[in-house]
Amino acid sequence: MIPSLLPVLSHLLSPLRAAPARLGRLALAAGLLGLACVGLPPQAQAAEGAADASAQYRKVDLPRLIEDARTPPGQRIILQPAPVSFVAEIHRLPERQTTDYLRKVLDMMKVAEAAEVGERIVVAYGDGQYLPLYIESAAARRLAESAQVGERRRFYALHVYNYSKGPALVVTSFGERE
Repeated sequence: MIPSLLPVLSHLLSPLRAAPARLGRLALAAGLLGLACVGLPPQAQAAEGAADASAQYRKVDLPRLIEDARTPPGQRIILQPAPVSFVAEIHRLPERQTTDYLRKVLDMMKVAEAAEVGERIVVAYGDGQYLPLYIESAAARRLAESAQVGERRRFYALHVYNYSKGPALVVTSFGERE
């Protein structure tokens, strides 16, 4: 039975083979943007990153995304990373987070040149509902310096996989207070 599934799986995964080239260009553009922002104050860096990101990232309703992305406990669905943006309230500022599984997913998707991710934040998106988000280290430093718990911000993230809590998102940038 398994050999008969191989052609089907190969056909389903073939569009993902093109992803690394596009993501490599995205990572290069993000790196060049980072070099251009060196020396700017953190607020200017956040605003600059948010301005560029807003053109590339699809706006989503976070509660709807979470509901649509939830999987049964123990199941994860790996995706071609997709840029999304959403508004949420900061519930917890950046803190260290193990990212072994995320790194494996990014490596599997050939996103090896992705920025360093070693922290997470937690956002509130509804009445007493919270979602942990991975956050790139550079964005985590800027957020810790410029934001406070309780602020509503627009976040720019890559939707990497789905699991029982909803989408696994890697925050790459954020906007000003909303």
